[in-house]
Amino acid sequence: MAQFTVSQNIVFNNYHLAWKAVTDAKSKTLKEAYGLLLFRAAARDYYIRSNCLDKFVGFGSAFSVGDNGKHTCELQWDQSNKNKGWNDLPFFVRYGAQYTLANKTRMTSHFFIGKEWVNTNKVEVPVSKEIKVVISDQCDVLALVNRTANYKPKFGFELEFKA
Repeated sequence: MAQFTVSQNIVFNNYHLAWKAVTDAKSKTLKEAYGLLLFRAAARDYYIRSNCLDKFVGFGSAFSVGDNGKHTCELQWDQSNKNKGWNDLPFFVRYGAQYTLANKTRMTSHFFIGKEWVNTNKVEVPVSKEIKVVISDQCDVLALVNRTANYKPKFGFELEFKA
């Protein structure tokens, strides 16, 4: 499929206004459309982003914690009402954190609140330049708290080799 992509990021002082559009060259239809407005203040970014075709909007903030940590918080709203989230409303919350330790170990945690409240964690430990160990877990916190039958935590272990 042949596609045509156009994007632009306009920067003025601490403001960014960006957009992206993807069209199918053969059918001449718009396949993707995104928009972003970002404001930088001190060590924090505030933004509004949109997936225009799906009528989805996110309001968020991203910031650093020290030299090794990054955090992002976002409130999301599905204007199309196709997806039901928190309390059966088209409303979702996302939170993410990532820390890199001195030995290049990376710890990542994500929390998503919607119909389910999912917490995902991952630790990546470099053993050498060619080998990395990854340990991960995921659970539906709401199912755990309510002790429902569909509570099934997931655990993972990976051993990565680079050639």
